[in-house]
Amino acid sequence: MPFLRILPWNEICEGVSGDTLLETALECGIPLPHECGGEANCTTCSLLILEEARGLSKPEDLEIETLIKLMPKRDPRTRLACQAVFTDDFDGHVEALSLSGR
Repeated sequence: MPFLRILPWNEICEGVSGDTLLETALECGIPLPHECGGEANCTTCSLLILEEARGLSKPEDLEIETLIKLMPKRDPRTRLACQAVFTDDFDGHVEALSLSGR
């Protein structure tokens, strides 16, 4: 079963295979910003992945293009929470830092 912890909220959320990190955070009550509604058109839901178990989806073209365009000097561990998905073989937890703050 996947788990997610996003700092600075420091709350542990239970995830579901196939859900994005954004969906998991919102379901858990974490008010993670997402101005574009989860369409990968902004970076307000960006997370710095601090620790990851195997099985988180790889970035797809849309996510990569958005990050290159809007965050060209980002840390390579940066992901858009609206695009990063818990896969069927996810094992463990993800710990991340919200780059947009509270």
